[in-house]
Amino acid sequence: MASNALSPEEENYVRMALLLTGISPPAVRVLFDKEFPPASLSSSINTTTTKATLNYLKRKKVINQAQWDLLFPSSGTTDSKTFDVTLMIALLRNLPTSSLVPPVNGYDNLPVTIETTPASDLARIKHYRNLLAHLHDSKVDGTLFTTAWKDLSDAVLRLGGNTMKQECDQLITKQLDTSSQEILQAKKDIETIERSLDLIEADHTKIKKDIITLKSGRESFKKSCDLLLTESKKDIVVLKSDHKSLKRSLTSDHKSLKGSLKSDHKRLKGSLKSDHKNLRRSLLCDHKSLKGSLKSDHKSLKRSLKSDHRSLRRSLKSDHKSLRRSLKSDHKSLKRSHDLLQKKQTVSIKDGKRVKKDVKSLKLDHDSLKKSHGLLQVDQKEMRIDVQNVKLDCDILKTSQALIQSDQIKTKEDVKKLTSISEDPVPWNRRGI
Repeated sequence: MASNALSPEEENYVRMALLLTGISPPAVRVLFDKEFPPASLSSSINTTTTKATLNYLKRKKVINQAQWDLLFPSSGTTDSKTFDVTLMIALLRNLPTSSLVPPVNGYDNLPVTIETTPASDLARIKHYRNLLAHLHDSKVDGTLFTTAWKDLSDAVLRLGGNTMKQECDQLITKQLDTSSQEILQAKKDIETIERSLDLIEADHTKIKKDIITLKSGRESFKKSCDLLLTESKKDIVVLKSDHKSLKRSLTSDHKSLKGSLKSDHKRLKGSLKSDHKNLRRSLLCDHKSLKGSLKSDHKSLKRSLKSDHRSLRRSLKSDHKSLRRSLKSDHKSLKRSHDLLQKKQTVSIKDGKRVKKDVKSLKLDHDSLKKSHGLLQVDQKEMRIDVQNVKLDCDILKTSQALIQSDQIKTKEDVKKLTSISEDPVPWNRRGI
């Protein structure tokens, strides 16, 4: 037993290690489950904002790969019972959905005694875990142990309740020796904490170097900004002088252009007036001559049509009378011949044949007369068509008169437009600008 006995400082070290690795994790888990209920833990950490924060913590090595696998297991669901104290404190401290108010001096410093918020209790546990990991001789003196034990046991009471406070009271009076399984496990946990602290210190050194690099970059950026500001001021002075000279040049150009436009406007107005008068006289002359020519053409055409109509009518009447007389005489001769034929029915066979020939010739003559009568009817139809064409020509003449009247109206409108153009003070080449 004497070989297994521990010194008081070593006992203090072991009791603090057992408190930090065995009792404080369940107490922290009680607070963690209040902030992130187990039933909705998986959905809470899978939101877009929370996952982005977790990725950032992983890149900064606040969360290692083993802890990441606990957050997002390949099989099963996420369970806070598998989380260690370091992971739970990191999540409570950094996730945006956590309602904890950070301690006055932050999570990386030991809070004062009067500060008893949940966040300050987490800071106490974190502080003493780091302190224990840096004690390479595995010894804690009595003064430090008394202060640390009171801070840690009170924090466990506030976080986990009376049950866990009783576990703390039992642990402080518990008999310890080096063969205890709890001590061996505590040593393993402390070694794990030491490795984590070494990694954190390496990251801290790297961050310091990055800050120095950023400071030097900031100074060079400030110098370049000052240089750019000086050059910009010079450019502004040059631009102001250029603006003044350009303004003077534009003013003089505007005055000269205004005078030139006025003279061009007067000259153009006089030219338009003279052109308008000449055009008006020419249009009036053309209108009078065209009107007289159309009237004379209309009268001559009307007289010609009337005379043609009369002569055609007289010719048709005379042809009709002569044809009628010819038909009457032919009819009388045919009738006489028919009467003679009836009287000579008793004539000989030769006379009969001759009579038949005469009848045939008479029939042929009668057919030719019918054809002549049909041709006369066709001529009458053609005469009627000619009369209709004459009427159409009269209608065309009327349409021509209407077109002439519309041309007169358009001519008057053109004269009005030319008058308005000549009276408009705005030059024709500046309109619509």
